Amino acid sequence: MALTPEQIDGLKETFGKIAQPINEWLLQDAARRIRQAAEYAGETGGKMTRTAAYELWRAKAMGESEREMKAFMRRQLGLSNKEIRRLFRQAARFSRDNDEERVGLTGGADIAQMTAAAIQLAQKDFTNLTQTLGMMTPGGKVQPLRRFYQETMDFAFEQVFTGAADYQTALRQATTKMADAGVRTIDYASGRSISIEAAVRRNLMGGMGLLDEQITKANHDALGCNGWEITAHRNSAPDHEPYQGKQFSDAEWAKLNGTPEKPGILKRRIETLNCNHHAMPIILGVNAPQYTDAELAAMREENAKGITYEGRHYTGYEATQKQRQIERNMRTQKNRILVSEQLEDKTKKQTAQIRLQILRGHYKAFSKAAGLPLQEERAWVAGFGRKRQKLHEQTYAGGIGSPRTDLNYIESEEYKAKFSSISDNPKLNRAIYERCKAAVTHQSGKFTEDLSIIDLQGNLIGTTSSKVAYETQYSQRLKRAVLSAEPYSLVSIHDHGTNVPPSGADFGSAGSKKYAFGIVACHDGRVYYYSTKKARPFTARFYDETVDKFRKSPYNYDEMKAYIETLKQFEIFYGIEWREL
Repeated sequence: MALTPEQIDGLKETFGKIAQPINEWLLQDAARRIRQAAEYAGETGGKMTRTAAYELWRAKAMGESEREMKAFMRRQLGLSNKEIRRLFRQAARFSRDNDEERVGLTGGADIAQMTAAAIQLAQKDFTNLTQTLGMMTPGGKVQPLRRFYQETMDFAFEQVFTGAADYQTALRQATTKMADAGVRTIDYASGRSISIEAAVRRNLMGGMGLLDEQITKANHDALGCNGWEITAHRNSAPDHEPYQGKQFSDAEWAKLNGTPEKPGILKRRIETLNCNHHAMPIILGVNAPQYTDAELAAMREENAKGITYEGRHYTGYEATQKQRQIERNMRTQKNRILVSEQLEDKTKKQTAQIRLQILRGHYKAFSKAAGLPLQEERAWVAGFGRKRQKLHEQTYAGGIGSPRTDLNYIESEEYKAKFSSISDNPKLNRAIYERCKAAVTHQSGKFTEDLSIIDLQGNLIGTTSSKVAYETQYSQRLKRAVLSAEPYSLVSIHDHGTNVPPSGADFGSAGSKKYAFGIVACHDGRVYYYSTKKARPFTARFYDETVDKFRKSPYNYDEMKAYIETLKQFEIFYGIEWREL
């Protein structure tokens, strides 16, 4: 298969987050300018006419804002385009590689040219979207940015200047609808607007869907396939549920899904318009369906059964939509907090914080009742959701094989050779090798762990041995040394008696302590490199829940495959780096 339903869902949110810095910056800048307009009205005290000094002041303020906005957008477009390139390239490689794995053959399509064209188009679409931005005025109409700034600054000024409202009331009236709606993109032909996150997500997912479709079609032809299979997932939308998990010949598939120019039976084509399904190329009669009829029937029954929450019944699909609605409401409260901070409105900020806390409780309770994973990473708005990780790493308390170390292998040249290309510094490589060998030797047969911290020159900063199974422990001296070090100047090394790859807590600790990278030495001789230096934030819990998801139905992966699949997903969607040495 190419992109799994879970990967598609994660990619949607990752694309949406590309726009979050723009939403945050514009909300804060607009609130600041509106506050300044109200302050200016208060300072004049009726000593001038509206058409005189104020309009000169406003022109200057808007000029400053436009210059700062252009500089910000230039920087942000550069960062966003870089992120778009990375996501498209990684997802395209994942799509090709997994099609080949599914069919059981190699020699799939050359994706470089298709990917380059898709990236160029996606970046152009993103740039075009940023040129259609608007915000909601106090009158409830979304206006282009320049007109929005002018109308809303004028509103705040006039309310205070004429005495129609006091300073605080005027600011709240001027900014409430702006905060609730967030930054929007305007379709000038229809006059409609949608949030910038939704617009970016829709456009980039559309481009990704077309790219994925092109790659799978090229793979289909290159690998000699003659059919298609639709992926399946829990809580499917009603229009696609009867078809998920089924196999179709080429002719049947063309009739069902059609093309953008010539629609088929499905009004909403697979892989378009918020669809989480994907069509995989197959060889009929060779590639067995991934799901049995009984398993697909169980998915349908589970979806229909759904849940009853606070007296209302939700199908599984309806529950996912309710969860998304709560997430949108949480984003609104976060926007209100951002704006209130710029207005220095402590009362409104506190009200929004209380409402956000209530929503978070409701969100967790509903998600738990519906059996849906907490997805705060998807609902995360820039500047929120970052929590300091605990100052220790805890390994999954299960494992693979025996914790007893094969000391003969650890002493072998084959094991030593694993460390020769970690870096360009032989001293650093040798130090990592020596600390790994010492840890797996010392902790052989046990689940307690040794931790060593070294600098990038290979010098030992400190080492500890834990007294608690499945986790590392820091001494007070080592804590101080780690917290006072320059970011990305240290390397963390520890062992896993469980023989599993890096855990969620390992990545969380690497991110919070800003390690250059980490090394996990398993007692079975495997060694893993991992780094969060270029990664976006995610929680350790979310990572571990993803591993757990792959252990369960419908995947039922063994322990190692569940970890590897999770590492692949987080490499694509969060930018972690990892490899087995």
